[in-house]
Amino acid sequence: MRIYELHFFDDEGRRPLLDFHDGADDHDALRAAAALLARHASCAGVEIHDGDRIVGRLERSNLGPV
Repeated sequence: MRIYELHFFDDEGRRPLLDFHDGADDHDALRAAAALLARHASCAGVEIHDGDRIVGRLERSNLGPV
């Protein structure tokens, strides 16, 4: 298991929320981040980090059903 950092951001580029996900792999972390983003209406997106590596960036405007 890995600990992923989920850096949520708003429309202004501010990062009002940081969360963590203990996941099996990158795909699991991306899925969890998408589900959490759906619950945080004030956030425009989320970046998923594994240490210094950026796993991905999800934006609310590009999300389909979670």
